[in-house]
Amino acid sequence: MGELDEVMVLVREGRDILRTRRPNERQRKWREWREQVKTVCEALDAAERPRLQLSFKAITQDITALDQWLIDNSGELDPPPPQTLPPQMPPPTSPEVGGVDTVAAEGDCVAPTNDGAAQQPGLRQRTRVFLSYRSTDEKIARAVKQELESLDDRIDVFAAYDDLRRGGRWKQQLMEELKAASWFILIYTDPEMDWQWPIYEATTFEALHAGQSGGDQRLCCLHDTDARPKPLSEYQANRISLFQREQGDDEEVTELKKERFYEESAIFRFLRDFIQYPTDAPLTTDIRRYEPRLVEAAHAISESFVKNRQDSVTHSTYYPARIEITFRPERLTDNGNGMIARGTSMALASVFLGPIAQAIFRLANTGDLPWEEFRRNLSDEAQGQSLLWLEQLEEALLLAADGRRPDPVMATFYSVSNRRFYRPLLTRQEYYLSGKRTFYVLLVEQPPADFSQHEEQGILLAGLILGSRFRFEFIDRRVEQLKGELDDEDFRILCANIKSQISAIESEAAQHGLLDPESLIQCFPRSDQETVSGWYERWGAVRQEIFGVLEDEDAAVARQPQVTAQLLDLLDDKLRAINVGFMRMGSQRYGELVQAAFKPKRGRVANGGGA
Repeated sequence: MGELDEVMVLVREGRDILRTRRPNERQRKWREWREQVKTVCEALDAAERPRLQLSFKAITQDITALDQWLIDNSGELDPPPPQTLPPQMPPPTSPEVGGVDTVAAEGDCVAPTNDGAAQQPGLRQRTRVFLSYRSTDEKIARAVKQELESLDDRIDVFAAYDDLRRGGRWKQQLMEELKAASWFILIYTDPEMDWQWPIYEATTFEALHAGQSGGDQRLCCLHDTDARPKPLSEYQANRISLFQREQGDDEEVTELKKERFYEESAIFRFLRDFIQYPTDAPLTTDIRRYEPRLVEAAHAISESFVKNRQDSVTHSTYYPARIEITFRPERLTDNGNGMIARGTSMALASVFLGPIAQAIFRLANTGDLPWEEFRRNLSDEAQGQSLLWLEQLEEALLLAADGRRPDPVMATFYSVSNRRFYRPLLTRQEYYLSGKRTFYVLLVEQPPADFSQHEEQGILLAGLILGSRFRFEFIDRRVEQLKGELDDEDFRILCANIKSQISAIESEAAQHGLLDPESLIQCFPRSDQETVSGWYERWGAVRQEIFGVLEDEDAAVARQPQVTAQLLDLLDDKLRAINVGFMRMGSQRYGELVQAAFKPKRGRVANGGGA
């Protein structure tokens, strides 16, 4: 295709644009056509360039006249006919005419506007907006871009999802866009998310435009939260709100109320200021003509914020008691797939207690409590006894924080405050971009054995069952093995079995609250409670000695005769005495409770006969 043919094709396309009925579509086609004209002009020779330039000017004037007619007559009359170009265009009289810059200047001076008012040459400005947002808020960004650009064809909104060149030097492009922008708009939603990059863009925009006259930097924040970024607190902010229809209102009343609501909204005020900027050459001076369109835009943008949150959780209700354990990011490391608390410890954790959990543990919580302080408070309550449930929970938390699957916590604990049993259930872990991790632990109430209506009998019965098994399956069996002849490997296995079996028995006892002194002590009359308390103290001391002797298995094997003698003394003498004392007194007390609970009713004989 020759140069003349290209010119004629473009002229025909320009005239076709005039026949487009929908204003928004016509404006879009006109902008695309204008860019084609600029590109073709660069390749034309001096003879053909004036034809295309004059055609361009005539057609854009026709579009301007058509827009003005639509505003003034609201489509009640036939539109004016387009100008007819002369068949031959004279060459330009000035040698400076020609080139793409001339066409661009012509277009900028006479390009159509939605309010039909073309700016005078020299006052014409385009409004460029840099839209900053997180990828999770792309729906809002699309709505804001669409609504702003539909206000006037002189508005260009840069949004990374649409305008960032693929595979290009994106950082350089962002810097260029920030420098060229006359507005910076930040879409701010969830304060819990990481906003470092949008704030970096905002501060860069601020630095690039710091020398503007009057400090007019046009930086603002559109948000739907109470909080907003502190670095931007001195700039204007517009809280997004959505109109709610009132029950009983008909359609007409609802529309009137909605229009009034958005006319008074922060987003409407922002849009009104936006189209009147800058004051020396605003996009429009006839703000009243724009108001209905601004109300529509305010509603569309507000609705986009709401739709963006449709899948967001507004609040959570936990019916069981719960605690929340948080690992802070200062000591977390990156394993390449995210932040992992590898090699961490509970010293880095803090705990938050829900209101029910505060009552269960008898702790008043004013915020995050360091885990070590939480553990210390529970240890004081337990009076030196082993907190097996807490040890198992710590192990599960550290495994999960290390990226591994944790084992369930099997041990339970007894709450003195409400005389109930609970088992910790690790249910969820939340990851944050900052590296923080929060674990949610529900405290699920457990019945004591199968005697939920008879707690004292249930605790004592569980204690007697475990006490009997402790005697015959552990003490007697291990003493018999220690008195036999063992080689080094058999002795090593025996030592490991002694420790693991004690832990297993403790785990089962903890599920019935037997490792909590108060739960068992209260089952006995006041005269025997001191004796029962002494059993707990003696058991704690003996247990500590056993694990101390077996702490280093290699040393225990090397000193087998001495270790055997120590273990026989601890198991066959001290533990057996504690076991015998509990089984005798516990059996007697259990019998008393059973007789009191299962007395026959008056008028019935012992064999169950009639009155």
